[in-house]
Amino acid sequence: MNNQTNAAGVILAGSLARRMNNQDKGLVNFKGRPMVSYAIAALVPVVDCVLINANRNIDQYRQFGWPVISNQSDNIDGPLAGRHTNRNDSC
Repeated sequence: MNNQTNAAGVILAGSLARRMNNQDKGLVNFKGRPMVSYAIAALVPVVDCVLINANRNIDQYRQFGWPVISNQSDNIDGPLAGRHTNRNDSC
């Protein structure tokens, strides 16, 4: 009997990035790759699916091939809002 539970990894990429001059951190290049690509690469071997929680540049995040979910509020309320949003979403 297989009692394994499926697991989803959630990347919280939905902030305003005030300390980074409002740049979308996940899309900022680091060593030639968008930072979100490092998070995806780390999660893929250990989860069944990846969800990206983003509130702007959604089409760019979709290009990574995983579902993109946005906060349920029109405000960008920080990481707890992102956590609340993904509670009910799945791959």
